[in-house]
Amino acid sequence: DSLIEVPAPRLMCLVYTVRESHNDKIDAIRNTWAGGCDGFLVFSTTTDLTIPAIAIRHKGPEVYENMWQKVRSIWKYVGE
Repeated sequence: DSLIEVPAPRLMCLVYTVRESHNDKIDAIRNTWAGGCDGFLVFSTTTDLTIPAIAIRHKGPEVYENMWQKVRSIWKYVGE
C-alpha cells in the first residue's frame, strides 16, 4: 500500500476593524493568534499604511449589525 501525501491546510485570516481600533486591537491580534495564519489582512474604514489596513467600502451604515455587507466586500476584494 502506498499512502497519498496531502499538504497541510493553509489559513488566510481576514480582520475588519475601524480606525479607532488600529493601534491597540490590531497589535493585540498580531501578537497573539495572527502568527498562526499563513496570511493576514486587515480591512478597515480607513487605509492605514502603518498597520497596514486596507479601506474597504460596503453597502449600508457603519454599524455592527451590518457586518454581513462588510464581509461580502472583503470577500469581493480578496476574490479580485
